[in-house]
Amino acid sequence: MSRKAKRQGRNASGIEVNALEDRLVLAQVIQGVDIDGDQWFLRLVGPGQIRVINQPDGTGQPVPLGTPALIQSIEIAGTAPLTSRLVGEVKQAPGGDGRVFFQQMNQFGGNSLVDDSNNGLYGIDIPDFWLGITTTATTAQTASITIDDGVNTLRFGGADFTVSPGGGLLAPASNSVSDSVVVQLGIPSYLGTSVFVDKFVTDTKAGSTAGSLIRDSVLVEVIGRINAFQANEIGGTAAQPSTGFVGGGGTVVKSSGEFLGEAIQTAIVGAIGQVMVKGNATNFGVQSGTSIRRLNIGGETRGIFALAEDGIRYAQFGLGMDDVTIHTHTMSRLEANRGAIGSEVKVTRQLGYFRTGGDVVDSIILSGVQQDLQTEFRQQSVPNTDTLADIGGAIHALIGGSIVDSIFAASFEPFNGEYDSAYALPLTAGKIQAKVTGTIDNSGVTPFQPTKAFYAQNVEQSRGPVTPPAAPSTPASSPAKFTRTPSGNFVVLGRPFPSNKKIPAKFALPNVTRFLRETNPIL
Repeated sequence: MSRKAKRQGRNASGIEVNALEDRLVLAQVIQGVDIDGDQWFLRLVGPGQIRVINQPDGTGQPVPLGTPALIQSIEIAGTAPLTSRLVGEVKQAPGGDGRVFFQQMNQFGGNSLVDDSNNGLYGIDIPDFWLGITTTATTAQTASITIDDGVNTLRFGGADFTVSPGGGLLAPASNSVSDSVVVQLGIPSYLGTSVFVDKFVTDTKAGSTAGSLIRDSVLVEVIGRINAFQANEIGGTAAQPSTGFVGGGGTVVKSSGEFLGEAIQTAIVGAIGQVMVKGNATNFGVQSGTSIRRLNIGGETRGIFALAEDGIRYAQFGLGMDDVTIHTHTMSRLEANRGAIGSEVKVTRQLGYFRTGGDVVDSIILSGVQQDLQTEFRQQSVPNTDTLADIGGAIHALIGGSIVDSIFAASFEPFNGEYDSAYALPLTAGKIQAKVTGTIDNSGVTPFQPTKAFYAQNVEQSRGPVTPPAAPSTPASSPAKFTRTPSGNFVVLGRPFPSNKKIPAKFALPNVTRFLRETNPIL
């Protein structure tokens, strides 16, 4: 290059001028101190603003940030759905618990790239921030996360009603009212919704009057599709089981077309991709207005309820299927590494494959039964009607143990609840293929036929060894990750998203409109 050309490439200050690509360098950082001394940081990357308000002091004014206090609310506004991310970090202090509690998180406003796109966030990654009741009020309280315009990936600590924020000074650990946690997420502009938490733990105890219950509850409700929900533990009170429905206590994960009866987008009811609880699960309900692809619980189960109007493809239980209720239209595969105790499965059409590695005790497995699944989903209750048989029932069962006081029936109508009655009615084409390793003792439920457990018009039964299934069990590897690569990119469900340093051409106008329509069929 000639000297003249070099001089033309410099400006008056002698610095070379180069063309710069579009960059996102926006970021806002807020920091504070939890009531037990833990230091916390929240960073909003990309467009938008964030505000954190501590709980008020004795004068009614919020405690200033930097002074030890509990968080009342986190507010996010003006975000862009494909680029804005909220990242949080907690530095544990000596004597601190390493957890920062907040009572509300709300998103509003937006920075939409196109007129018909939503205005939520791409990701929220605050694993050491926990929802909790951070006020001293003695009435029933709700802790909430509300992202009406959606978020692709939400990761936070969870909620634990057996722990009192503030070192035992605040509710809900010892209070006498029913508190709740509600997470409401709208439809995001990209990919769908995934939620990752450490644990949800609820508490149920007897009330002050005879027969009354104090039910703490957690509800995770998503408009549209749930790509994945993952928790290390779902805790509850086994002695006081929940109904598995909203309002019945315990934890409920639901893909819906409305928020708590408030019709927002009633035409959009999404499927659930994967629900995974790595450890134990108690008082846990999963509900979809369409289908559930996979439900996996790696630990012990108590009070589990799964409802899907269209069907469930896989359900797997790593340490046994105990006290599990499943209502669905059709089901491909149901597996339990151990056995099944006190469980109920009702499938309107076929149960393609049922396999256990142990005994089936005090359980009922039905295929080809009439169900009003839409009413169950909409009204959050099981209709008070008798279950009648329907055509199209079939079960393929492999039992790696014995059967004790349990019924398997396919398109079979009992008489007065008695399957071994001479007046019971097998419907046409009902079929069961079964293989049992152990013995059958049904004297408690079918005294006239104590060695019979399978009821259908066509039954093929044999005896022999059954290989136990290999359902994921504790400890289980994560089915999906929310991490950052060495380059700073976020990875959701194995798919990279560009860092804040450079926006790819497909995310830059005018290509963004075409990209959104290709990746989101509702636009």
